[in-house]
Amino acid sequence: MTLSVLPLSSSLVRPPLGLQVWLYHPHSLTDLLKARIPSVAVEVLRQDWEPRSWFDTYALGVVDAIVLRRDIVMWGDDKPWWYAQTVIPKSSYDNAPDYFNRLERESIRHLIFATDGVKRVRMSYYPVDKHGVEYHWVARHLPVNEPHFWVRFAEYCYQDDAPFYLFEVLFSELRHLS
Repeated sequence: MTLSVLPLSSSLVRPPLGLQVWLYHPHSLTDLLKARIPSVAVEVLRQDWEPRSWFDTYALGVVDAIVLRRDIVMWGDDKPWWYAQTVIPKSSYDNAPDYFNRLERESIRHLIFATDGVKRVRMSYYPVDKHGVEYHWVARHLPVNEPHFWVRFAEYCYQDDAPFYLFEVLFSELRHLS
């Protein structure tokens, strides 16, 4: 599947130098944050089954009627550093329920980076402003005073038959932790 709804300017704009470290990092952002700030915490905002959204359909190509959506904020030193949303199509969940049920007690970081059989299919990044749906994901949960955000998008697949998606919306303060 191809992420088909990207801002047209994404290929024309380079992220700020300080954010490039975070956007291009091939592994866990949590581990990278822990290397800079020893006290970090994940706040799970929600984890629910819901009807797929138009974004799931057109940007991700999800055809399942429902998806498991998990939203979190990563905190450190009493500051939010990024917001993340995981999207798991129902068919992927049905192909690996034991794997995805681990989200009840583990972070997505453990599922991706500490589990055999997980492959990253692709990773990309792009900017969003108040016109992008990702901007409003954040605004629904946190006060927003940034004109735009940079998003790190990754598609993963577990055991070659359970694709899922991770959007990490990075806050601009991360550029100072590079």
